[in-house]
Amino acid sequence: MPMRQNIFIFQMYYYVVVLFIEEEMVEIASSRWFLHSTNVQRNDLVKCQWPQKDASTKAKKHIAPENAWSTARVKVLAKTADYDNARLKLSMAEDTDTIESDPASQPLKRKRNSPVRYSPGSTQSDGEFWVEKGRCQYGPLGIKPDTNELPEPPISPLLLKGKAVKQSKQPPWSRPPPPQVSKSNILRHIRKEEKKKYKLHGHTTYQPENHQGSNPIRP
Repeated sequence: MPMRQNIFIFQMYYYVVVLFIEEEMVEIASSRWFLHSTNVQRNDLVKCQWPQKDASTKAKKHIAPENAWSTARVKVLAKTADYDNARLKLSMAEDTDTIESDPASQPLKRKRNSPVRYSPGSTQSDGEFWVEKGRCQYGPLGIKPDTNELPEPPISPLLLKGKAVKQSKQPPWSRPPPPQVSKSNILRHIRKEEKKKYKLHGHTTYQPENHQGSNPIRP
């Protein structure tokens, strides 16, 4: 008996690709979810009841709407009795405003995301939202957060220590030059050493060895 009932339900209802007017997003709905009439045609503007979660699963099984479901204004883009065909038309609708037999006949426009569905008990103001089958929305209104306002990550103490060590190592050209030695100091040092050498050999008179024609130096 339940199997016959399911067959009757699938023969009675069909799948509809709808465009949510306010959100400008497309999804697959069951014709069972429309208010006032289930016999809708393409480009019709109707009111559709929508579940808070598991919309794709419930649409595929033509689950009856509940009192807790929300209501939204939608535009009918396409309808079919086959769920796989409905998914194909949904992909076409995500790239174009309308669904034609030849997808190339319509210019490509921006992709439309699935509408934000709030979990039971949450509201639009509390920032909570429900995402179905990986179709992620940024925030309750689908707005991506501004990454420029995020704080900068802290700097590791090891990096700061390495930076201080690197700054302490001065390059060679920044070091002070060695002290300059005058030529007279060099000659004075040479004569002093030669004078010591003459004393060691018992000489009493010291004669500089051709250092700028200097006079003899006596001890």
